[in-house]
Amino acid sequence: AFGILALVGVGRGHRNAGQLLDIAAQRAPRNIDVRTQAMIAALTDKAMPEAVDELDAILRLSPRRGAILYPAMAQQTLDPAFNDALVGKLVESPRWAPAFLAYVSTKATPEAVNRIYGGLQKQGALSEQDIRLWLDRQMREGQWAAAYDQWLATLETPPAEDALVYNGGFEQDSADLGFDWRRI
Repeated sequence: AFGILALVGVGRGHRNAGQLLDIAAQRAPRNIDVRTQAMIAALTDKAMPEAVDELDAILRLSPRRGAILYPAMAQQTLDPAFNDALVGKLVESPRWAPAFLAYVSTKATPEAVNRIYGGLQKQGALSEQDIRLWLDRQMREGQWAAAYDQWLATLETPPAEDALVYNGGFEQDSADLGFDWRRI
């Protein structure tokens, strides 16, 4: 009942619609329609951490909604506050994070890829697989210098300036990452 009242309040533009949404979310935390309206309200109010929390709840309740939400989330990273909130949530490793990052690495714009992965890198939250996805995407997009710089940052010992080929004599095991030897 609270969910219905909250949704009617939002639809009619009642001034207490936000309070109704809060009550409805407390009483029926699995109501996706209420969560969706709460997310929209948070985005409208520029309350990005709250909006991302609602996105997290929606994706946990209904992972298949990622097909609709992932493109919008990637696009919304144009807003630095949303990007920061999203990266903060990704650092917590929600269940939907691997699917979202797989979407980003293959289908999001190059700018969104760099904002999301760059934010995760600043937080020290990139796994080797995440780095691989990011570097591979940058190389597919022809962003060779950026990919090379990112790859160098992953190395414990950078190559000598005069080395024509990194790990040319297989001094280290191949990492199969970035500009190291690749297994085919």
